[in-house]
Amino acid sequence: MDHAEDERKVLEDRFHKTYRSLKKKYGLRSHESFDIFGNNLIEIWEYKGERKGRRICKAEGETPEECLRRATGDLEWYAMIKDIKNGQEEKEDGKRAV
Repeated sequence: MDHAEDERKVLEDRFHKTYRSLKKKYGLRSHESFDIFGNNLIEIWEYKGERKGRRICKAEGETPEECLRRATGDLEWYAMIKDIKNGQEEKEDGKRAV
């Protein structure tokens, strides 16, 4: 394996680890498309049951590695925002209970 293949493997592992950790928790589904012409795309959508919700990520890039980097960053950002929102909701629920 050369350096480029090693880098892609690391990026794929990081993307899929991040995606899997959020998939069930937030009902996410992904669509990935890579080809030799540079048409690389990863889209991730929120679902509520079988109903498609909002798109949370659209990562396009010249190379699959670029696309994976962007999608992973978007997922990490999404997780951080969701955690902040969930923390605020828990605080508000705690205030109401008192």
